[in-house]
Amino acid sequence: LDLSCNAIGSAGAGIICDALASHPTIEQVDISANQIGNDGASHFATLVSRNERIVDLDLHACGIGDAGVAALAQRLQHNATLRALDLSANYITDAAVEDLTQIIHSNKGLSSLALRSNDMTPAGLERLKVALEQNERITTLDGTDRMKALESVCVIS
Repeated sequence: LDLSCNAIGSAGAGIICDALASHPTIEQVDISANQIGNDGASHFATLVSRNERIVDLDLHACGIGDAGVAALAQRLQHNATLRALDLSANYITDAAVEDLTQIIHSNKGLSSLALRSNDMTPAGLERLKVALEQNERITTLDGTDRMKALESVCVIS
């Protein structure tokens, strides 16, 4: 389901998530380039925790900050079906590194993670790199082979 670039805000995200909560056939949701913010990220986190058919969630360029990542981390702890999560081009800072680490360690299905073009410092990226090195399930990082991406922490900045 491609809903990218539609001027959807957090209220619209809530309506969409309510509609998709029990939809049995949707596996990919692209809400990129909408300003859903932290509240919208929370709605989509709840959706993915309830609808186990969704395997790909694209939230890049959605105005998501650290609070949105915290909501995702909380609700994705026990999710084993989400395979790809794109959080690139948002406002994620070092404050969210622990939540990102939680997602990396607790989500058993995640194999692709995109975090490029956020607001993390080299120190935060280094902490994130340690978590990624301990997780061999994530094979693709920012659209690149995991090992190539981990060679330089700058790849995900």
